[in-house]
Amino acid sequence: MSKSWEVFYNEISPRIKEVEGLEFKMTCYSPRDWDGVGVDTNKGMIHILSDGTVIDENNLLGER
Repeated sequence: MSKSWEVFYNEISPRIKEVEGLEFKMTCYSPRDWDGVGVDTNKGMIHILSDGTVIDENNLLGER
């Protein structure tokens, strides 16, 4: 499993479930890094780069 998918499954997916009002829609390629993961939610996109870096520009996950 790539680093980006590992971060999604172990860190981001559980955190989305904890944040009230935030709903997971689907994953896709991240337009910021084609080897990364884009996580589409009801409130916007979270990007996980191939090195595991999380870009949450809208602070959807709050403090992690």
